[in-house]
Amino acid sequence: MAEAATAAERLKGAYVGIEGDDRALVAAERLANTLRMIPVRIPAAAKPAYHAGAAFVANYTVALVGVAERLARAAGVPADIAARIYLPLLGGAVANLNALGPAASLTGAVRRGDEQTIKAHLKALSAEDRTLYRTVSRAAITLAREAGLSESAAERVEEALGKA
Repeated sequence: MAEAATAAERLKGAYVGIEGDDRALVAAERLANTLRMIPVRIPAAAKPAYHAGAAFVANYTVALVGVAERLARAAGVPADIAARIYLPLLGGAVANLNALGPAASLTGAVRRGDEQTIKAHLKALSAEDRTLYRTVSRAAITLAREAGLSESAAERVEEALGKA
């Protein structure tokens, strides 16, 4: 965690994956409860997938915000503002996720089936950023379908994303 002093406070109410034999699980549950965390039993064989999920949420969200900050600077936003400009959007997304879950929280061009905006985004990005955009957009298409995006709109979005 970024700051050890605030990490313990942020862990209150957080879920924690635990695994082990019965004795270890009891001890882990006690420790989690002492720290005011919520223990969730994860089979040992499933721990890598569980941990990868944590990496997507924590590590890669930070990486994506870093990309967004770089794009804001490239668009002429002053560096001190670029570092903060998208944080209200991120906060809103997190609040929506907490209240609604992923599919209902999805917004933006993919959710709307707006292939023209997607094409404009791709045109504005470097080759490396286009690859990332396409990958994340394809994951968003799955959520958009769950949220009610029509199959024809999803196909148009996929076509707009092109090959990569």
